[in-house]
Amino acid sequence: MSKLRGVIRNDVDKTNQTIKIDQSLCISTEGYIEKNTKSKNGIRTIVAPKEVFDLFEKRRKGQKILSDRIFNFRPDTFSKQFAKDMKKIGLEDIRFHDLRHYHATWLYKNGIPDLFAAQRLGDDLQTIKRIYQHISDDFKDKLNKEILDKISFL
Repeated sequence: MSKLRGVIRNDVDKTNQTIKIDQSLCISTEGYIEKNTKSKNGIRTIVAPKEVFDLFEKRRKGQKILSDRIFNFRPDTFSKQFAKDMKKIGLEDIRFHDLRHYHATWLYKNGIPDLFAAQRLGDDLQTIKRIYQHISDDFKDKLNKEILDKISFL
């Protein structure tokens, strides 16, 4: 969430549908602190669908205090609202960070190369494979079927 809070208006390019991620905004006992990403892999530019940029624009227009930050909320406030929204749609066990796991798994299931997924998520290859790529039983069944289909042609 700190990386999301680190995004400023100049990081968002609606025309090319890209978002630059190069810093995070963390909360500490002294207040908010801008930090570099944890690793060089954390600095990246990602593409996003048009709807994300529409949401950014809506968010900016709804800001009571104009700020260069797209998301100038307290992490605890956001987490509470996210949990409330998830409960409303019957997904009360979903945390915001779980979306990262879901996205990594989605990239994997859709054939996106691991190295590209790692770059997109700002992690290294080992982290992606160890932590974020979850394989469901249905997906294992699909992969096993593909293996059998390919082997049967030998």
